[in-house]
Amino acid sequence: MSTVHTLARQERAEFAEFLDTLAPQQWSAASLCEGWTVRDVVVHTVTYLGHSRRSLFIEMVRHRWDVDRLNSDAFGSFAGVAPE
Repeated sequence: MSTVHTLARQERAEFAEFLDTLAPQQWSAASLCEGWTVRDVVVHTVTYLGHSRRSLFIEMVRHRWDVDRLNSDAFGSFAGVAPE
C-alpha cells in the first residue's frame, strides 16, 4: 500500500509531466479560476511545496492570514521564473 508521501510525489511528477506539454501561449491563457492565468494557478499550486508547516504558519502570520496577499507575493516572486 502506498504512503501519502509516495502518492504526493507521484502526483507532483504527473503534474510536472503535464506542465511540460504546455505550449508557451498556454501558460498565459485564462484558467477556470476567474482572473487567474494557467501560470497563476501553477504558481499557487507549487509555491507551497517548499514550506514546512512552521514556515507556512510564519508566512500566514506575516500576511495577516490573508491568503490573497500571500498568493500575490508568490506571483511576484515567481514572475521572472521560466516554466522550465
